[in-house]
Amino acid sequence: MSTEDLYKAALAYVQKGTPGNDGAELSNMQKLEFYGLYKQIVSGPCNTKAPSKLKMVEYAKWQAWNKLGKINKEEAMKQYAGALSKADPKWQERAAKAGIAVPVKSSL
Repeated sequence: MSTEDLYKAALAYVQKGTPGNDGAELSNMQKLEFYGLYKQIVSGPCNTKAPSKLKMVEYAKWQAWNKLGKINKEEAMKQYAGALSKADPKWQERAAKAGIAVPVKSSL
């Protein structure tokens, strides 16, 4: 199972708005963590200046991305899947039930 395949399944699960652990929705802090990691994966390290602190949502998103520094895409993918496993330990099982293709570990 590749890191990228696991990340793509985790991304689809989060984007689908699937509830977190035990049916609880993801908190805003968890959503910001996923957002920052997603931006790091798609765009690389934060390369924009901070928006005004008066624009609270945009500033919070910028902070979530900027705090990741220069971690590489592969590490960000691992952290994304890891954050989802922490938020919802049974996410792979729930994702499969929701029709999301989840990679399986090879027994080779």
